[in-house]
Amino acid sequence: VVHIHTCAEDITDLRRHQKFSQDVLDGYPAPVRIRDLAGRHLLTNPAFDRLHLLRPGESLGKTDAERLPLDVQRLYHAVDDQLATSGQPQVFEQTLADASGPRTHQVTQFLLHDEDQRPYATCAISTDVSDHQAAQGRLQRVLDASPMPVLITSAGRVVYANRRCTDLLDVRVGTTAAHLYADPAEQQRLEQQLAHEG
Repeated sequence: VVHIHTCAEDITDLRRHQKFSQDVLDGYPAPVRIRDLAGRHLLTNPAFDRLHLLRPGESLGKTDAERLPLDVQRLYHAVDDQLATSGQPQVFEQTLADASGPRTHQVTQFLLHDEDQRPYATCAISTDVSDHQAAQGRLQRVLDASPMPVLITSAGRVVYANRRCTDLLDVRVGTTAAHLYADPAEQQRLEQQLAHEG
């Protein structure tokens, strides 16, 4: 026996949940797109539509080939292939122009799985990193011009060494930082050399 009241409550709850999900995506400032495994757009948010110069909901049910430029299609399809092969989230950059000029976006694309852990769609979320990259470039130019040696490490690896530092220590980005200071006597010598240069 199916109770009509229970069914109505279930439908109301489902609609409320869908509305909640859509409200979150609509308010999210980063572009978001969900496609089924055949490449049809199931959902886009307003930020995605604006980025790709689409009317709201214009791409729903459509494939990239029907709505996006060829270079964007090629990039997305290459990432789709990597995603299908590895099953792991893919992070890539793309440059798209808006009213202010070219903007660089870091895109994370990943699979969505059903309750049986079978993939049924892909989700892509873009973050505009143009200002961050420009700030990094300005900082690097300042540090490169410094007469002082500058060495920056993170998680035991060298992530930045300015020209003065590379000339002095012959260190490269990506080098394990620990090897620079493995020998206590060598560490002391390097510290003295850096202090003397300062």
